[in-house]
Amino acid sequence: MKIIFVCSLGLFAGLTFSVCAMEEITQEQHELNKAFIETVKKNRVEEAKQLLDKDVNVNLHDRFSGQTALIITAQKGYVDMVRMLLEHGANVRLKNRLGENALMIAVTCGQVDSVRILLDKGAGVDLRDIVGNTALILAVRMGDVDIVRVLLDKNANINLKDRRGDTALMLAVQGGHTDMVRMLLEKNVNIDSKDSDGRTALIIAAQKGYFDSVEMLLKNDANVDLQDSYGNTSLINATKTGYVGIVRMLLDIYADFDLKNDDEDTALTIAVSFGYGYMMKMRLNEGMNFVLHNRAVRAELMYAAKKTYADIVKLFVSRGAHINAINNNGDTALMHALGNGRGEITRMLENEKPSDSKDEPSDNHKIKETR
Repeated sequence: MKIIFVCSLGLFAGLTFSVCAMEEITQEQHELNKAFIETVKKNRVEEAKQLLDKDVNVNLHDRFSGQTALIITAQKGYVDMVRMLLEHGANVRLKNRLGENALMIAVTCGQVDSVRILLDKGAGVDLRDIVGNTALILAVRMGDVDIVRVLLDKNANINLKDRRGDTALMLAVQGGHTDMVRMLLEKNVNIDSKDSDGRTALIIAAQKGYFDSVEMLLKNDANVDLQDSYGNTSLINATKTGYVGIVRMLLDIYADFDLKNDDEDTALTIAVSFGYGYMMKMRLNEGMNFVLHNRAVRAELMYAAKKTYADIVKLFVSRGAHINAINNNGDTALMHALGNGRGEITRMLENEKPSDSKDEPSDNHKIKETR
């Protein structure tokens, strides 16, 4: 879902202005204040100067919305007005009622020239709004590469999080902003930082299928086996969503295929349950340690037969999986195949000789089928 920021200050006609809500002002001063805000909104620099010479306060707030003249001009990108207000002492750190200062507003509205000017005048690059957003986080959300670059040049803290625990890197990955991911990785970024759901940038990239981001993160030593709050790893997420290229990449660096999530699923069991025969072949072709005579794999053979996944059954059988194991109901993989009327699988299992492996369970080959 694309996030849209509305760059409107929402000024209401007829609002009264004052430096302090409790300060009483004359009608004449009230009119001067209103005129000043109007000239700022219309970018009439000289008229605004003249009003400031009549003792209108440059840091004037709207008593209801909390917007200042500087915030208004930063939002609109009136760089000459921004410079003039700053020359007259406008405070770059003042915020509106949402905790946004002029820099944040300029970032949100894509006003890169205003951003540069405000930063040069001491705007706090790492100040936060009421939901924890910094200027950098806002720029990444907007997908504005130019402003991100400007903020990084001013040493914005790339590891700060918003209230959801998202960092700039996580948001760049989520938004598919490959150039931003690359820029952030060139800095001293905490690559394995987790959000409120325990997800890292790599877990997010794998789940969304962003191949380039996954590749960059791995090259920068992202931890491939970290698990989120639900036990999912980057490999589990890539397997769930069927991104075979990412699965192959993760296996190339020996991602743990046997880690379980909170549902007791591994990438292997998910590959079988979704019928991803090509992922099974991939793992075997990589020459990884795949013990086909343990309980888990026998359960997956039985499930594959039950679901009529012929290619996966064939793969298990060709690698010597034990086909005579029974579940708690006394069923074998052959029984499941017969029950589903799959002649191809039935013939495959009938023609296979029983395994003589010594690595057999001692309880009459009985296994627990979880599905």
